Amino acid sequence: MFCVHCGAQQEDGSKFCTNCGQLLDTEEQKPEKQNVFCVHCGAQQEGNSRFCTSCGQPLDTEEQPSPAPEAAPDQAAPQFQNAAPYQEAPQFQGSPVAVQTEPKPENPLVTKLKALPKWVYLAVVGGIAAIVAVILIVTNITSTINLNDFVTIEVDGYNGYGTAFISVDWDAMEAKYGDKVKFSKEAKEGLGAFGGFLDGISAFDSLRGSVDVSLDTDEGLSNGDEIHYTWDIDDELFQYVSCKLKYTEGTYTVEGLKEAETFDPFADLTVTFEGISTNGELNMEYAGEELNPYDFSCDTAYGLANGDTVTITLDDYLVEYCLMELGKIPSVMEKTYTVEGLSEYVTDFSAIPQEFLDSMKKEAEDAIYAYTAQQYGSDYTLGELTYGGYVLSAVSSATDFYGTLNDLCLIYTGTVTGKDEELPATTVYYPVEFTDILSTNGEMSYDELEGIRGYASLSGYWFSTDGYLNPVVCYEDLATYYGDNYHVTSGDGFEVYGGAEAVTALSQLSDGIRTTLQTAAQEEIQAEIADYAEEVTASELTFVGEYLLAAKGETDLEDRNYYVAVYSATVSHADGDFEPTVVYYPVGFKGLFQMPDESFSYIELDELWGYDSFPDSYYSTEGYLDGTEMYADIITANRDNYDYEVSEGLQEFGK
Repeated sequence: MFCVHCGAQQEDGSKFCTNCGQLLDTEEQKPEKQNVFCVHCGAQQEGNSRFCTSCGQPLDTEEQPSPAPEAAPDQAAPQFQNAAPYQEAPQFQGSPVAVQTEPKPENPLVTKLKALPKWVYLAVVGGIAAIVAVILIVTNITSTINLNDFVTIEVDGYNGYGTAFISVDWDAMEAKYGDKVKFSKEAKEGLGAFGGFLDGISAFDSLRGSVDVSLDTDEGLSNGDEIHYTWDIDDELFQYVSCKLKYTEGTYTVEGLKEAETFDPFADLTVTFEGISTNGELNMEYAGEELNPYDFSCDTAYGLANGDTVTITLDDYLVEYCLMELGKIPSVMEKTYTVEGLSEYVTDFSAIPQEFLDSMKKEAEDAIYAYTAQQYGSDYTLGELTYGGYVLSAVSSATDFYGTLNDLCLIYTGTVTGKDEELPATTVYYPVEFTDILSTNGEMSYDELEGIRGYASLSGYWFSTDGYLNPVVCYEDLATYYGDNYHVTSGDGFEVYGGAEAVTALSQLSDGIRTTLQTAAQEEIQAEIADYAEEVTASELTFVGEYLLAAKGETDLEDRNYYVAVYSATVSHADGDFEPTVVYYPVGFKGLFQMPDESFSYIELDELWGYDSFPDSYYSTEGYLDGTEMYADIITANRDNYDYEVSEGLQEFGK
């Protein structure tokens, strides 16, 4: 038996419904179950409900308007569009729907309630309303999700190398708030119409997919570090999901990281340097077991000089590797080494210790005496050697340079004479060459003793030798031998020839220099006269004048200038084969230089210039019979390349 008012099942014999209190129909028939809807919000109710299960308002079961249409047997009653669960309860839109019922006798309980004073009735109703309001407020409060409550941060690893992980406990959040997160009206209308697009998708899944949280740093952490997390909420979330979120940025202090055991990665690394300073190289050898040689890298390994610093480092990834494989980490990740022990090439003569220099001088003397003994034989004699100074050439920079680093020439002079005075006493300059003089941790060495530099021959004699006959030529050759990439210094007396200046004016010649030159010229002329036939004689040898030609441009040393001393003599034949004739003897000197100390030197005595024959005879002589012709050959023919100066005694030939 069922109540025709509320549909509740009754025990047989009951006269009033044990559920709703209405008078039961005593006829044994089961009433049709009717649909009941709230007149306030429109939500469908259970048949025995007194208050709306959605909005909490009292249901009016007596004075309701027309009944709602009956649902199909296999369909649920139609749902109404309600506001999101986390908003204020929405008001029902449209006319309230009443339940169609048969008039029934009043419930005695209701009759008694109506019989009570009005103020009591109002108090009861007000109390019920207050209870409903409290329920709504509590529901609204607990529907706001505080995201920070569900954040978990974990750290792992070792102090200084820790790693942080952040996560959201979505399962716990769903268990507490999952039934309160609903799709919005827009989502249902916009997406639900497309073939049930929302089927199988929960509103909470949409929430979960729209919320992300991240850390500002999560690696290389140490105990005590503060890390921060921030939220990233997709702005479109609230268009499709009805929910309330609360969140703030947060801070977490790292703690609990373990202290890792350490080891010195450089303890078994041997670093050495080899080569020449400014062009040295670094070598590394690793004998440990934790790492391998390829784990070490340096900032520079080539072009090193003593005193430079080199930093060797380990890659950062090795920390994690060592933690995983060894359970310990390197105590340091880099180490700086000072370059030392490289050989240094000598750039300053004063850097050569005296003891070592004395041994080099002894080697030089031995080399000169051995050479002259082998090459001169018994034809020429070398007198005692005298140390005359040095010329040192050192490469400007040995970086990326392969070749002779330095070259030291120790210069000795000696006088060479010929057998039976066939060769006049001649001064020879012997520069003995040493290459690659090095200092290695205070120990001196040189690579090669190259022997005597240079070669010269004495004009008019069958004499040639290694070395030089003129100190200016010797210095110039030694100083320019290696080119501009070398720095040249000289000393111990030989530096004077580095300041030699070519004579460009007759006024630069002192009386002493002129006397020396003219004496040498006379000797050359006397030698020519001595070769005349017995019947030919020369008398009244007289100094006539001098020429000076100075090169207009750059040229070889010996061609920088020419000094010509001119003498004249009257030459006659005893038998009168030619008339007594005045002969002009111009004797030339090539490369006349003056030193800073006012000494001078010439490179070569260029013998007598010119050649002529006596008229109407078979006799001839070196020199000129015509002064005008002499002037033309010496001065006029060279005016394109040389400036010239003529002394007073010779000027008449140029008119």
